[in-house]
Amino acid sequence: MFNKMLRKANNTKGFTMIELIIVIAIIAILAAVLIPRFTGFRDGADKGAATALGRNLMTAHEAMSAEGKTPTEASLATYLQGVNTFNALTPADIIITPTGTGCDAAGFSFTYQRTGGTTFTVSYVRATGVLSITP
Repeated sequence: MFNKMLRKANNTKGFTMIELIIVIAIIAILAAVLIPRFTGFRDGADKGAATALGRNLMTAHEAMSAEGKTPTEASLATYLQGVNTFNALTPADIIITPTGTGCDAAGFSFTYQRTGGTTFTVSYVRATGVLSITP
């Protein structure tokens, strides 16, 4: 009886080395195809976040102008979130900085950048009503 059990234990088979190598190769091929696609998703998400920020700033700018107030960097931040700086509007890994004129009655221009991501310029010209997001 013991011999029968011993033969049965020696009869078990595992994966061969070639089978393991094939599985690893398939996983490597899938990773090589999918990883570049995921980086494109992050850039798209960053552009969407920059667009959302631009629309919120545009709405706040228009509302302040309609109320007879002069939009400035600090006043837009205060109007949107009740804070005094733009960086408090966003998570720590996102930096929003004024470019050129920053913000005045004619419009605004800011850069939006997630750490390690693409930098977007968010601009609004009140006279034409055009909001532009450029990578």
